[in-house]
This record gives sequence, C-alpha cells and structure tokens, in this order.
Amino acid sequence: MADTVKLFPENLVTYKLLGEPDGPHYAHYDLVGGRLAVEQVYPCITEFLSHHDSA
Repeated sequence: MADTVKLFPENLVTYKLLGEPDGPHYAHYDLVGGRLAVEQVYPCITEFLSHHDSA
C-alpha cells in the first residue's frame, strides 16, 4: 500500500481506522461490499469526493 500512496499528492492521502475495537474487522472486499460498508465506509468516500469535487 505504501507504494500506491506515493502515487497520490500528499494532501489527498488520509488514513482511516474503520470498525470498532471489539467489533468485526475488515478484509479487502468488506471495504466496498461488506454489510457495514454502507454505514461506516461509504460516508468517508462520499465526504472525500464531495470535498475534492472540482465540478
């Protein structure tokens, strides 16, 4: 992941720790298709896209 992050401007990179300490953990697919993605992941994506939308 560190190599991929280097491809983006630093001001666009944000790290988020998702889930609860004693709750379920996320695997790769869970971030987009897991049952909690709509509640916990999608709002982060929507916020990022809204903030950086140049249209």
